Amino acid sequence: MTNLKPRPFLFIAEGVLPYFEEVQVKELFIRLSQRFPGCELVCDAHTPFVIWADNLQLALAGIKARLHWKLKDPRDIEGWGAGFRLLDEWNYYRDDEPL
Repeated sequence: MTNLKPRPFLFIAEGVLPYFEEVQVKELFIRLSQRFPGCELVCDAHTPFVIWADNLQLALAGIKARLHWKLKDPRDIEGWGAGFRLLDEWNYYRDDEPL
């Protein structure tokens, strides 16, 4: 058997994490980092106001699902585990570039 170099892993979670509680999202981040050291995760996160507004819209539409996980500051994730680092952030409302 030859020595294989570890391959990089990229995980993408789009439109799903806000439906979970913070403790569940944090546990996912920790488990990914333990199982796949050096991996990167691309995900969307929302501010408390956006979560509130989305939940209001869901309620008014009669949809029972609710959003939970929110971030005041994306850098808060860096305190969740050793080696956690925010590489970049993009805000739809602050970016002048076209989509």
